[in-house]
Amino acid sequence: MYKTKEVADHFSVSARTVQSWIKRFNLNIQHNASGHYQFSDQDIQSIEAALHDEKTLRTEKPARNDHGLEHTDRLEEKLEYVLIRLAHVERLVESKADEVVTFQLLKHRHDIEDLKKAVQVLESEMTVSRTENNGLMTLELKG
Repeated sequence: MYKTKEVADHFSVSARTVQSWIKRFNLNIQHNASGHYQFSDQDIQSIEAALHDEKTLRTEKPARNDHGLEHTDRLEEKLEYVLIRLAHVERLVESKADEVVTFQLLKHRHDIEDLKKAVQVLESEMTVSRTENNGLMTLELKG
């Protein structure tokens, strides 16, 4: 029986990699009393076979016929067209967003000008009111 570290050394990988293989390949490895994995020679062969199968699947290329290549070319053309359209739409959205921000800034500026005018009107009314109140107070004092 082998420990995880020994199996890792056998494959020239880390112990964590061996543990991830156990999960990925769904291997049923025995544990010792401490809960550590105990690998048999058969377990090591199972790992080697699973790694070989995985490598074979990655390196195999599906067979294509001329129709498949033609279909792939059409798909690539459509994808290129969609990407160009997407870039165009993104530019339009960005432009529209800039226009909206500009409009909002102009609206806020107009609102601020209206508020300034309202404040000026109120200030002048208060000045007139103070002047009238001062005049009434002067009349009351004389009378």
